[in-house]
Amino acid sequence: MFGRPFVIALLGAMWLCSVPSVLAQDRELRVATLEDGSWPETVAALQHDVRSEGTSVHVIVFDAQAHRAPCGRYSLALDTDGVSAFSEGACDPRTDATALVLRSRTSLFSHDGAVPRPRLIRLVATEVRYGDTAGGAAVTGGAALDCSVGIRPYLDDLEHGGVVYLSADHYEVRPTQTSITVRVEPTGWSLHARSATSLTIAYDVLDRSSGEIVLHDSATLACTSGPAAPTVSAPSVPTSDRASRVIILQTTDLSRPAEVVAPVDIHEPVGDETAALQMLREYAASIGADAVVGVEFHHGHGGGPIHLSGLAVRFIDLSRVR
Repeated sequence: MFGRPFVIALLGAMWLCSVPSVLAQDRELRVATLEDGSWPETVAALQHDVRSEGTSVHVIVFDAQAHRAPCGRYSLALDTDGVSAFSEGACDPRTDATALVLRSRTSLFSHDGAVPRPRLIRLVATEVRYGDTAGGAAVTGGAALDCSVGIRPYLDDLEHGGVVYLSADHYEVRPTQTSITVRVEPTGWSLHARSATSLTIAYDVLDRSSGEIVLHDSATLACTSGPAAPTVSAPSVPTSDRASRVIILQTTDLSRPAEVVAPVDIHEPVGDETAALQMLREYAASIGADAVVGVEFHHGHGGGPIHLSGLAVRFIDLSRVR
């Protein structure tokens, strides 16, 4: 899985009319066209040319280091007047430029007075960047606790992603405290104390065939004397109106400007994809996100756990940006 992504949303209102003054064009990104240079100069040229309707301009995006953003790493969004005036074409990978065709030149002007006035046309560029890193790690793991005395030890599957739960036919749980007894359950093991108590105990998980200790972990127990029959099940996932509106995208191509809220990482232990997606939506909604982009699915083998990761983003309202 690649490193965690982050989104940079640039809000630039760019215009030029008969008076040679323009608004600030960018903060970190620079938007230009192959034909006329800056976006304000491009709009001005189209407004001055009475035969410009049907003209195509090709938009390119540069970052703060003057590197041109390639196709697929940025998206463009026009304001209401711009949407009426232009139609967006495809990005050409040879030039990394996105075509905008002027379909309605009259939409470039305001007609609320005796003489049409050039309008301010806003163009928003959103660039998606990624970071990559590589390394190694020792085998790690833990225990998925569903109740105070039930444990489901697992090992991280670093090759395929996700986790692999350990079963009693191949592994043995051995507590370090002699007062704790172990019972095999259908979904794992249960740990019991002889009398009412609350304590944290350490235990080892051993491979029965080799005798190797594959995991050392601990669990906090709150149990009473007598038999117990713990069950280990997937947590229920509540449903909310806000969560139902969260957009889930495997791509990072958004048609609206957005800002990063936080990276997200969800594990669903029983391999239920529907429940995992709902958990992803609920978590995104709880942190105020409108969408999760770049979602990656790692399906467990044979009905094993599912791992989902992505980047939670919040849409930006251009009408409130000055």
